[in-house]
Amino acid sequence: MGRRVFLSVLGVAFYETCRYRKDDFTGSETLFVQKSLLEYLQQQENWGGENDLVLMLLTDLARKNNWDKNLKTRFCAKLQKEVAYQGLEKILLDMNLSYRDIAIPDGKDSEQMWEIFEVIFDELQDGDELYLDITNSFRYLPMLLVVLVNYAKLLKNVKVKAIFYGNYEARDQESNIAPIMDLLPLSVLQDWTLAASDYLRYGQVQKLYELSESSINPILKDPSTRTDDVKLLRAFVNRLKDLVGERITCRGLTIIENKNVGLLEKAAKDIQKVTIPQLKPVFEKIKESLDIFGAKEDILNCIKAARWCCDNKMYQQTTTLLEEGLITFLCCHFKLDYKEENFRNLMGQCLRAKTRPNEKTVFNDPALAEKLLDDSVIWENKQFVTSFQSIGKLRNDYNHAGFNKNPKEVKNIIDNVESLMDDIESILSKI
Repeated sequence: MGRRVFLSVLGVAFYETCRYRKDDFTGSETLFVQKSLLEYLQQQENWGGENDLVLMLLTDLARKNNWDKNLKTRFCAKLQKEVAYQGLEKILLDMNLSYRDIAIPDGKDSEQMWEIFEVIFDELQDGDELYLDITNSFRYLPMLLVVLVNYAKLLKNVKVKAIFYGNYEARDQESNIAPIMDLLPLSVLQDWTLAASDYLRYGQVQKLYELSESSINPILKDPSTRTDDVKLLRAFVNRLKDLVGERITCRGLTIIENKNVGLLEKAAKDIQKVTIPQLKPVFEKIKESLDIFGAKEDILNCIKAARWCCDNKMYQQTTTLLEEGLITFLCCHFKLDYKEENFRNLMGQCLRAKTRPNEKTVFNDPALAEKLLDDSVIWENKQFVTSFQSIGKLRNDYNHAGFNKNPKEVKNIIDNVESLMDDIESILSKI
């Protein structure tokens, strides 16, 4: 089991007593929000086990003013006298919690900023679950901590469980109770946004799926939070994963049938709420990216899927879907069953006959081939024939990893794929 780490920055100010509240929890009266947060974790998360650790970040002045376990009094400017005061270290000792105090510089310049970054990052271990308190984080530290957390998510597989802010200024003056805000939804929104960006820019859906599993599954397991909207949100992500999988693995028949697009559109339309309302525009953007695909069976869906793959830099899938999409188009043009392998092979044989007139072509159905080759709309369209031939050669070069007499250079392959994609779309629009 990995560690659970409570990470907090201790300030230098003179703190006044207050009680902090979150949901049905109200902490004891304290000078320090950290005590209330740890009381909350003790109650809600059974905090205090051997894998639980408090990391306190301290400047020299914070150590002197608010940390020292031997601190008994401190001068109060408001009262202009010494008053009873207790250091946070003594409180943690009394709570019997494991802790470590970490020295950090004041952060007065860029060099010290990066020193703070490195100090914190070095303290984190792979797989840590992080409970972050930014209440007393000064100057730019909240932003630094947010950036660092994302950095640690990637490099150390850190998981953020909570981001706390004790809002002392918003306390009720009569009860002297201040709210504890959980800012984790902001971090979650950032995760979903980055995952959506992966899909919209590169066609990668794995991060969206992983977020769906990790954040939606716990909601579905709890009867009090399980709603139809949450189920639909999960269904949306799962359908999107299936649809992307069809394109990555070039499942032509499924792409032509296009059932997942219809199911995806229905899930998107039916979602009324999401766990974070700001996610709605994100999912709308994802839905818009699929507008080129109709929800009905369409033989041109392979060409549309090839365009999607090309736009997302999946060039090998582009070449495969383009060639197979053209063969499907030809079968349908000649009113042949595009699912029949013999008819699909015959299209390739007709192409060879037109592009290699000096070579003898063996047809699996000579009579039918002769009839097909009389079609002037197709075979006298030189641009179509040339593009069909070019995409076949390019696919062969790609799929055989360049093990041929004249392998293309990387840039040449990419330029060829993108150019052929444009040409074929233009040609088909005129036939």
